[in-house]
Amino acid sequence: MTLPDVISGRPDFIVLSNYLIQPSFLLSTCPLLSTTRTLVLAHTLITPGWDSYDKTAPFDPLHPNIDVHYPKLNSRYGCMHSKFALLFYSSGVRVMVTTGNYISVDFGNMTNGIYVQDFPLKSAADDGKGGGGGEVHPFEKTLVAYLKVACSQVSGSPTHAVSSPPSPTTPQNFLRGFQRGSEVSSCPPPHQQPAIVWPTLAEVASSLNGYSSGRSIPAQIESLFDSDDASPSFGQTRTLKIKPHLAPLLHRWGNPSLPRTKAAPHIKTFLRYKTDARSGEPTGELGWAMMASHNFSMAAWGAVQKKGKQLSIEHYELGVLFTERDFRAEGGEGGGGGDD
Repeated sequence: MTLPDVISGRPDFIVLSNYLIQPSFLLSTCPLLSTTRTLVLAHTLITPGWDSYDKTAPFDPLHPNIDVHYPKLNSRYGCMHSKFALLFYSSGVRVMVTTGNYISVDFGNMTNGIYVQDFPLKSAADDGKGGGGGEVHPFEKTLVAYLKVACSQVSGSPTHAVSSPPSPTTPQNFLRGFQRGSEVSSCPPPHQQPAIVWPTLAEVASSLNGYSSGRSIPAQIESLFDSDDASPSFGQTRTLKIKPHLAPLLHRWGNPSLPRTKAAPHIKTFLRYKTDARSGEPTGELGWAMMASHNFSMAAWGAVQKKGKQLSIEHYELGVLFTERDFRAEGGEGGGGGDD
């Protein structure tokens, strides 16, 4: 699945959001953006020469149909990191949530994920606020709260939206969307340590983008490695050791025999496997799965403040959550998404 597969048809209006946006890539890949009324929610626009645009510059002087908006940030650590698209048609709306930036290297040479689903227009009977009294699905509630958009019928969505706009909030409010899905899962508390899939230096070096792929897989040295007070002399190299509590959790990326391994990971997924009640060993069945724009950072997930009474979030983030109940409802398929 590619961007042209998603941004297709005859939409009346499009909303695009991302951290990095390369106008030349979008316009050449999705020609209908040249003629369709479009709102772009951006953090940074990238020129063909990879120099950042001034934020006061237009998306493209030749395309007045495209309006660029830079969402308000609460601090210098904040950013617009949500990666999604909304396409409004006369018959309904298409929702896409992805992990890739709208730049050529992300969709050409890196591994990302895409979730896509089409929703028909809702009737008054379907609207939970209308005369029909129908229940509004949590997916719609989250999108309404996050985007103030509620013009589609999403009661049949096989997922839950998980969003985090930047603001001080209580942990209960932020995690409500995630807890709503996890509560319907029958997974007991985990008996095993989590596994973190993270590419090695050699895997990054041999990827399609080479060492430059590492810029899309950020990690702070002090978070991964033990500090070394002994500074190396001039001309000497420094050997870093992974923190002892992290080393057992790290797992290599991909399989050398699979061609996809060369596309370095930019995808962010979180999986919870069910465990056997007696042995505590994983059964191989998923309890829940989430694909989101969140990196492993406090700016994305939030930092607990005021003695646990407040969670401060700096980034705009968005993801989709599949629960065990969703897997059963879809016969194990999980919905209309796909990998890219």
